[in-house]
Amino acid sequence: MDLYAACNDKPAPRVDWSNCDKSGQDLESADLTNATLTGINLTKANLSMARLINADLGSSTLNGAHFTGALMNNSSLVAAKAKSADFSGAYLKNARFSRAQLNHANFQHARLAGANFYEAYLQQADFSGANLRKADFEQAQLERANFSHALMQQAILKNARLLSTNLQSANLTKALLDNADCRNANFTKANLTQASLRDAIIEDAIFHRAILDNTIWSDYRSCRASSIGVCQ
Repeated sequence: MDLYAACNDKPAPRVDWSNCDKSGQDLESADLTNATLTGINLTKANLSMARLINADLGSSTLNGAHFTGALMNNSSLVAAKAKSADFSGAYLKNARFSRAQLNHANFQHARLAGANFYEAYLQQADFSGANLRKADFEQAQLERANFSHALMQQAILKNARLLSTNLQSANLTKALLDNADCRNANFTKANLTQASLRDAIIEDAIFHRAILDNTIWSDYRSCRASSIGVCQ
């Protein structure tokens, strides 16, 4: 039996579609568990509700593709091009997106606990209502991204660019924002309990009614437990 799948092989677990052109194809609910999809072109393809657990989509082209509700835990999208891709409601626990291009991508209500976005490009991406517990955004580009109502406990945002980013009502308990550029970011009603903002740039950032209980401020002060909106 041939161990290597060809581009015309049907979707199946462990299929090898590396460098294949599947742009625009309807792969809704397809089972691509453990598939090798490196370098694949899935531009504007439909993979809603598909199974992509442990799949490798490294260096793939996913611009405008739909992964709504897809099962993608432990998948790899390292260095993928996925501008305006739709991952809303997808299961992406421990997925790897480092250095991926995800500008304008939709992650609304996605399950992204432990996901890695190191050095990813996420300008104007939408993470509203997403589960991002312990997600890693170190050195990520997050200008004008939307994290409203996201669960971001213990998330890592060190050295991230958060210019004009919306973090309203986000739960950032114990999150690390050291050295982050937070100019004009909106933290209204966000929970920053025990979060760290050491050396963060916070000029013109909005902290209206934000919970700053024992938050480490940009000047290394520890905010009082009663601090709301202002570090006291």
